Amino acid sequence: MKKNFSFQSILFLLLLAVVLLYRFSVLHYFGFQYTDSDQTILWQGLQDYSQGIFHEPRFYGQAYNSMLESFFAIPLFKMGVPAHIALPIITTCLALFPFLMLACFFYNKKHYFASFTILSIPLLMPLEYDLISSLPRGFVTGIFISSLGIYFYLKKIKFHLFFFGLFIFMGFSLNANSVLLSIPFTLYIWWQQKHKVEFYYKSTLGLGLAVLIHFWIANFYVLRPAQNIHQYWLHYSFSDLWNGISYLDEYINFVSPLIWKNSFLLLFILVIYGLYFLKKNERARALYCFSIPVVLILTLGINKVHDGSDSIFFHKSRMYLALPVLIAFGLSFVKNLNVPYKTLLLIIPILVGGYKTYLLPTVVLSQTNLDKNHIVDIAEIHKLKSQCEKLQKYALKHDVSLLLISDYYGANLINYGCESCVSQFPETLNPATERRTWRLIEEKFKVNKNVLLMDLKNSYPNAQELEKGIFLLKNNSFTTEELMKNLTINFRKF
Repeated sequence: MKKNFSFQSILFLLLLAVVLLYRFSVLHYFGFQYTDSDQTILWQGLQDYSQGIFHEPRFYGQAYNSMLESFFAIPLFKMGVPAHIALPIITTCLALFPFLMLACFFYNKKHYFASFTILSIPLLMPLEYDLISSLPRGFVTGIFISSLGIYFYLKKIKFHLFFFGLFIFMGFSLNANSVLLSIPFTLYIWWQQKHKVEFYYKSTLGLGLAVLIHFWIANFYVLRPAQNIHQYWLHYSFSDLWNGISYLDEYINFVSPLIWKNSFLLLFILVIYGLYFLKKNERARALYCFSIPVVLILTLGINKVHDGSDSIFFHKSRMYLALPVLIAFGLSFVKNLNVPYKTLLLIIPILVGGYKTYLLPTVVLSQTNLDKNHIVDIAEIHKLKSQCEKLQKYALKHDVSLLLISDYYGANLINYGCESCVSQFPETLNPATERRTWRLIEEKFKVNKNVLLMDLKNSYPNAQELEKGIFLLKNNSFTTEELMKNLTINFRKF
């Protein structure tokens, strides 16, 4: 018995090491090399949080999503790890958590087939999934928090039903893409617990607390509308639903284990799987399998689901990142297999992981091509840092206290990123689209004697042009608001 346990442990640890090594290679070739104008907002958030400054509960400038990754990255940042390194590490850990949690749970239950196959899933995913799930953008935080609820339920920890209700809804509050995970799993639990009164009142207490927190946060922006500049309105339409069904692969190809093309077949497999369990009178498992394609297809009618492009920086599949976690739990329904099969299950993902590692540099170059419609601005981190260092030198040389960005390529990268990656950098402001409302308020009546102005479209005769698009305004005596009006620089209302 001891020998058998030792063998299982070696297989598990070997597979875990391969998964971690592979995901580190994703960070090395991609996560630590490239950033975008949304990620740099999290850099700014991490810098603020590390100083105990919490301006607002959501992603800066909007009433949805979160900056949870910035919060979790504080210890690394405090230890001297740069924001552009710390944040992708945290995001990768959050993305891997559901798989590691389920793999460990079923390993302890001696369901080794489920444990090894679940742990294999990160190696069997398309490369694009690995890139998307390493982006610090709030894409995986809701799924992570919902997975905590699942963990509490599976482990039957004290008050597990309360925490299940709490974390399942808080996951939705952080990012609505967790709905794909929470609904099938809630239905699965409900079928098992439907005759138990404690299930309803304990889970409802947790759910109620989460709802109160959610609406307290929502009220923060109702009372401060100026801090909600990036708004969206949800609506449901059958035309969106039909369009989504017609191009279903565009939404799920990047989030389907092993079936990297024609991934709609995965939904048929789930239906067949559900019919099999229905025939065996295993209703909870059947309901779980049927609910996944139903929820996935129904969500295609929501307009926000179609808000994306073919770029991994804003891909439509980000809305369905929970699908592989659902598949992972579904694998636990399969009966245990003998040791030889487990060895085969180890070899296949390792080979696939090796093949993906070989393709990784080429795929990264393709996905970071500037000709793609990325929606957000993207940049190589070393180039952004070099640009920030150049601006820093200008600022130190001319005693500049404000960098004002009017119309410049990569404005948001500079506005939010430079203060986080270069020390002794002046305060920044991008007045037309500034997400940090408090910066506009701070600058309203402030007089900055020397100002750097970045503008590629306009000229300023009374300013010294240090290089194309970068101007130095010396001996300024106007408040920042007056200065912007005098220079006819647009700034948003606040």
